[in-house]
Amino acid sequence: MPEAKKFSEALDYHSRGRPGKVEMRSTKPTATQHDLSLAYTPGVAEPCLEIHSKPELAFTYTNRGNLVAVVSNGTAVLGLGSIGPLAGKPVMEGKGVLFKRFADIDVFDIEVDAHDPADVVRFCEMLEPTVGGINLEDIKAPECFEIEEALKERLRIPVFHDDQHGTAIIAAAGFLNALEITERDITKTRVVMCGAGAAGIACAKFFVELGVDKENLVLCDSKGVIYQGRTDGMNPYKAAFASATDARTLAEAMVGADAFVGVSVAGAVTPEMAQSMADQPIIFALANPNPEIPYPEARKARPDAIVATGRSDFPNQVNNVLGFPFIFRGALDVRASGITEGMKVAAARALAELTKEPVSDVVLDAYQLEHLSFGPDYIIPKPFDPRVLWFVAPTVAMTATEEGVAARPLVDVESYQEELKARFQASYGLMHTVTVKARQLPRRVVYPHAADDRMIRAARRVADEKIATPILIAPPADIERLAGEMEVPLDGIEIIDIREQESNRARYAKALFDVRRRKGMTLDDACRAVLNPDMYAVMMVKEGEAEALMGGLTTYYAETIRPALQVLPLEPGRTIVSAVYIMIVGGQPYFFADCAVNITPTAEQLAEIALSTAATALRKFDVRPRVAMISYSNFGSARGEEPDRIREAVRICRQKAPELPLDGEMHADTAVVGELLQKRHPFNVLGRDANILVFPNLTAANATYKLLHRLGGAEVIGPVLTGFSKSVHVLQRDASVGDIVNLTAIAVLDAQRKGGAAAEVDRVVGEVHHHRILLLGPPAGGKGTQATRLAVELHIPHIASGDLLRVAVAEETPLGQRAKRFMDAGELVPDELVIKMLAERLDQPDAKRGFILDGFPRTIAQAEALDEVLGFDGLEVVAVIDVPADEIVQRVAGRRSCRKGHIFNVASKPPQEEGICDVCGEPLVQRPDDTEEVVRNRLEVYEEQTTPLIEYYEQRGLVRRVNGLGKADEVYPRVAAVLERV
Repeated sequence: MPEAKKFSEALDYHSRGRPGKVEMRSTKPTATQHDLSLAYTPGVAEPCLEIHSKPELAFTYTNRGNLVAVVSNGTAVLGLGSIGPLAGKPVMEGKGVLFKRFADIDVFDIEVDAHDPADVVRFCEMLEPTVGGINLEDIKAPECFEIEEALKERLRIPVFHDDQHGTAIIAAAGFLNALEITERDITKTRVVMCGAGAAGIACAKFFVELGVDKENLVLCDSKGVIYQGRTDGMNPYKAAFASATDARTLAEAMVGADAFVGVSVAGAVTPEMAQSMADQPIIFALANPNPEIPYPEARKARPDAIVATGRSDFPNQVNNVLGFPFIFRGALDVRASGITEGMKVAAARALAELTKEPVSDVVLDAYQLEHLSFGPDYIIPKPFDPRVLWFVAPTVAMTATEEGVAARPLVDVESYQEELKARFQASYGLMHTVTVKARQLPRRVVYPHAADDRMIRAARRVADEKIATPILIAPPADIERLAGEMEVPLDGIEIIDIREQESNRARYAKALFDVRRRKGMTLDDACRAVLNPDMYAVMMVKEGEAEALMGGLTTYYAETIRPALQVLPLEPGRTIVSAVYIMIVGGQPYFFADCAVNITPTAEQLAEIALSTAATALRKFDVRPRVAMISYSNFGSARGEEPDRIREAVRICRQKAPELPLDGEMHADTAVVGELLQKRHPFNVLGRDANILVFPNLTAANATYKLLHRLGGAEVIGPVLTGFSKSVHVLQRDASVGDIVNLTAIAVLDAQRKGGAAAEVDRVVGEVHHHRILLLGPPAGGKGTQATRLAVELHIPHIASGDLLRVAVAEETPLGQRAKRFMDAGELVPDELVIKMLAERLDQPDAKRGFILDGFPRTIAQAEALDEVLGFDGLEVVAVIDVPADEIVQRVAGRRSCRKGHIFNVASKPPQEEGICDVCGEPLVQRPDDTEEVVRNRLEVYEEQTTPLIEYYEQRGLVRRVNGLGKADEVYPRVAAVLERV
């Protein structure tokens, strides 16, 4: 009888369900014949012709800009050798998974049956029209060097051989930090490298690029030291690192060496070799899957060593996944024509710097660690650290820009970082506003049942980020023990042991008895009740000794909320408490209510839930609400008690808040698919998909949010409780540290508002950004300069319609192409297109926090269109910068510019040599648009258009006049002062 085959988890993983690890999905609708006619013929012809006339439009109409080819011939598959392209396919699929998982880059894995480097080169050349970059993988040396060098010369897209540069970059990041810890000078550090294949040669080159003196670097291969004069087993790439040394073996070379870097084979280094190295040696044994010397043996032989391996089960893993996804992300986003040495160095230094940052809780949770900080056992970021993306990609993109290899240069690194955070951590963009507001006026937040590692780590973050003063209720010994195990300092965190608070307990018991004595509670009952941490925390909030309560985590929801319901009054106008969950789906927030408290709310309660949820979306998250009341009936399509109840709720809401976009009853899919809503029910008042869904009962709401989270992968923030007169919130039992911090920020914001602090917060200029400002002023009146400065001060975007138009045209967006047709014909771009561009920009997360519009609208028609876009919250102020026409003419007519775009005002600050640019030496000329006649004509048009526009806004009390005379620094305080009067 044949022996049964042993179960293999790896084989089962790869074969279970759909074979392999990847599949292709459509990003556009394909449900109908019309969809298919757009996806393929005849609709596909139009983008084809556009790309034929302008090839760069491929980045607009296809996925080329986010597509990388992973190309391999299978001649050096990781740890397996030359097993061929077909056998190597699982590795290449895995590479594609990593690209997608860590940087959202799509991949075609392509295994080619080609041993001749020329064939691989030609194949990759033919791929260039298809992909935005090529990642060479598992190709043996020295052919890999020839292939990469040839492709870098011939192609205009990034080409990166990860086996070479990935290892080199990650190892270099760790090496830089190891040098810092051991206080070594890189120029004087003696380095021995073992392995002269792709990774070894690349490491040697890269370490020299970083500053290692080539005279201090010894490279070894399987035959020993690569020394000057050696002929056996040599090639030009090895010869470049031949050393003038008497050492002939790896053991001889390692004597007295400061650092060892191995990318060779298991067992190449013995404990005796490690013992022969200098004090505090740096030992990077990176052979895969088994290192040159096992980690435990290296540490036993040299307890003073800093040791790194390629393994995840020991500290300091050198893992290429820390490099290639993020390097390609940055390169693709600026459409780099290649990956330069400078970009690689920048990536290594960014990784080194990230290691010195406090380690995020996401990382600790992923690796089941209590504590991690920069030091001998942590010199390289962990692969699952999400911050690697926004540390490395922007650095790479900026370096590409500075080196002139970016077709779309990066202008604002900080904005790009924020974009990446919002894109890859959808909740970040939503929570950023909340956290910033919370920091303005931190509040005291009490956490009952706090003897939990998640709660302690969250409290540390809350204190460090100045979101709140955390108060932990738990036995101090338990807190100190857990904090000590995790190495979390407790400074700035208050700890309360209820058993030792006799006077407070007595005071709280009396206050509780006063509230509940006519509800059957005796004073003895109250004394026992305040021994419960949940009740004690509620009494702290009631008595004003804490401003917010964050319960739950280790207790059931009902147990946590019951004391608050017994003691705390509701907000004025509220009859119930309700709960909101914020679901992040595809980067978009949806507010679900009520998912936790009310079982079958009445029509009046449904209306209350809807209005409070809309207020939560607007006040806390700066999201303009569009409310859908969900039912099994679609605008009267079915009868029953539930649709009747919802219709009544809609009537009540419209009576109380007629300006709020709210409609129903409707199906859930009707609510979230704007096209469906408009097509079937064009009379609806939402106009587009809803972002607030109010459910008819607790079962529907609770089931929907949980299924969307578990099956749909939605991010969840909440529950956010509304209705209490004080800030009380309840955590889910499986909440992470990040969840606790997020909900704490929401609780602080809630406490600010309920404590009358919201107005004070909104007056803080420089951090809080709710201002929706329109700056008007004559051409060249300085409004652009003032708008830019004000936007920087307030941390909100400066939006100019002209800039939006130029970017749209330059980037060949669909709207930009339509606009360009009018511009090419010498016609004005229609308001309809400009408004669409503006609406898209105002819908982005940063603009939802506030914005400054520069010079748009210019007519009443445009103003009315803008009002429709802004909807519920509208403009806050219209600042009109007044500058007399004669002053404008004097400013503009004196301007001169050179061919390279440098501008001088010869009247106010003449150049050193008359008529010559100080910067580049080119002749200065007056631009046609700067003559007095042209300027005066433009001012007349401005006056004609703007006078009725200003009257339009004056009727609404929005206009603030600003004296625009003087230098920019003199005018700015006047512009900023308008906010103080809002």
